[in-house]
Amino acid sequence: VGVYDIFSVAKAVTIGCASSIIILVFMFRIKNYSRAVFFIDWLILLITVSGSRFVINIFRERLNKVQ
Repeated sequence: VGVYDIFSVAKAVTIGCASSIIILVFMFRIKNYSRAVFFIDWLILLITVSGSRFVINIFRERLNKVQ
C-alpha cells in the first residue's frame, strides 16, 4: 500500500461520507446530531478500507514468496 493508494482511498471515503451526510440532511433534516459521529465514521471507514488493502497485499506477498 503506497501513498497514492492511501490518498485514493481517503478521497473515496471522503466523497462517500460527504454524500451520505448530504442525503441524511436533506431526507431526515437531522439537527440534534453530533458532528463527531460523522468524523468517527469517516475515520473508521478510512482505517478499515486501508487496513484491508494492506492485509490483502501482505497475503499476496507471502503467497508469492512461498511459490
